[in-house]
Amino acid sequence: MDTGKTVTSIGGSLSAVKIRHAIRVELPPHVFRPQPLRALIAVALFAGIVASDAAILELAPLGTVEIALSLLSGALSASLFFLGHECCHGAILRRRWAQDLLAFPAFLVFLLSPTLWRCWHNNVHHVRTNSPDDDPDNFGSLASYRQSWVVRLFATLTPGSGRRPTLLYFAVWFTVHAQVVQWYQSRRCRGFNALNRRRAAAETLVMAVFWLVLGLAVGAYSSVLVDCND
Repeated sequence: MDTGKTVTSIGGSLSAVKIRHAIRVELPPHVFRPQPLRALIAVALFAGIVASDAAILELAPLGTVEIALSLLSGALSASLFFLGHECCHGAILRRRWAQDLLAFPAFLVFLLSPTLWRCWHNNVHHVRTNSPDDDPDNFGSLASYRQSWVVRLFATLTPGSGRRPTLLYFAVWFTVHAQVVQWYQSRRCRGFNALNRRRAAAETLVMAVFWLVLGLAVGAYSSVLVDCND
């Protein structure tokens, strides 16, 4: 047993509790109340995504209007994701099943299980932020960057690196990152012991089947055309 890491972890947890308490004391109570009416924004965003994608399919092959609609749909998808992120923090809906109901379509385009996200983001990332060994959103120390071409590759693809491939982060690499966390990092990093792996895997499978069925229904070309906007 690594007692050094254990003591550090306990100390970090206590510090986090003190910080949260200090923030709650300084801010008015209404700041921490959920805002359920904001769920209507998710409905509007999802409707906009469906309408944009339907128009793209109707107007194919690809042209200027379709590109504009594709950019619009992608922006709406990103906005919906961030709203799902807030929802899973409890800022919109209090009940867990209601949060999942909103988060599922918000995370659908990324094949990201709401069950995985809540454990990954809320329980691991926020508790162990920037820990090279335990934060899935951290890409390691300078030593690991120098030693591993995989770490260097992912660092290049993430926002903040100043490289052009980061423009594809939300469109491509975030989906890859989510799968890496679910199938690999969740077994390597501390804090994932509470993850319901079966449920997370089932949610990811349902999302994958949805996209597969949609792709078969609209055809290969149209499927790529719609998926690329997100």
